Amino acid sequence: MEKISSLTFSKLSAARNDFLIVDLTEDKFLLAWHHELGKWSRLEIAKKLCDRTGGIGADGLLLVTSGGDSFDYEWDFYNSDGSQAEMCGNLARCAHLWARAKKPQASSFVFSTPAGRISTREVEDHLICVDMPPVIIKDLKKEISLDSGVAVSVAVVNTGVPHAVVVVSSLNLNELKPLALKIRRHGFFSPQGTNVTFVVQKNASTDAKSLSLTVPEMDVVTFERGVEDFTQACGTGAVAAGLWSFKHSGAAKTIIHMPGGDLQTLFDESGHACLIGPAYWVADCQIHLHSKGVLFS
Repeated sequence: MEKISSLTFSKLSAARNDFLIVDLTEDKFLLAWHHELGKWSRLEIAKKLCDRTGGIGADGLLLVTSGGDSFDYEWDFYNSDGSQAEMCGNLARCAHLWARAKKPQASSFVFSTPAGRISTREVEDHLICVDMPPVIIKDLKKEISLDSGVAVSVAVVNTGVPHAVVVVSSLNLNELKPLALKIRRHGFFSPQGTNVTFVVQKNASTDAKSLSLTVPEMDVVTFERGVEDFTQACGTGAVAAGLWSFKHSGAAKTIIHMPGGDLQTLFDESGHACLIGPAYWVADCQIHLHSKGVLFS
């Protein structure tokens, strides 16, 4: 089939976690092009588009297609290195804002993702709540041995994607990066590896009465699989940190301070998680493609 010469998309950001979103819901020719590309070509386009020097620059690329009877939209998401990710909480808020622009009369949406169906809705102060997929707790106190012979205690959870939560005394990224790299590809998490979320408790207390009056707060940063570095924010990492807080303090709500901004997590008695935070529109863009469908001309 004839190759398209340009691609139009939008760039959105949530807590400085930025994404490119391509609308495949209405243009049948573009949708056919998307299917013809196949996974590996889409992977290469994601890598080139997300490159911050040779492309537009983003943490990931989302290709959105139309929904079905039980959901509004289906997504096909790629990290900046081209790898596919099952779920992303910050992306979900961006996707909600994008969908709201298409359907201004709607205030909630359901997206079909590889991690399951997730729903989004607007709450007070223009914040967006993401009802996360069921969280899976594998081990809250897993000891893993590093090649240096040092053992590290991590909480092994899955909040749509796998996370290893590590409690530390400070978030010195230069000091934490070597540790993050070792945990990220540790044999225990093979073959896919894991995201690594570091947590500093700001107002930890064992006083139940105090906890009932004070919302726990945490400084959090995530080393993201697929980005292969620390990011400004990570929605699933925030939920992983909030889950750790919920299990240790019993507090339903936790305020998560990430480099890119503040998020909130809410857990009910069943362990269901809601991620709350802002999102905003950065720009609408158009790029040109080579005749072979690869950037740039």
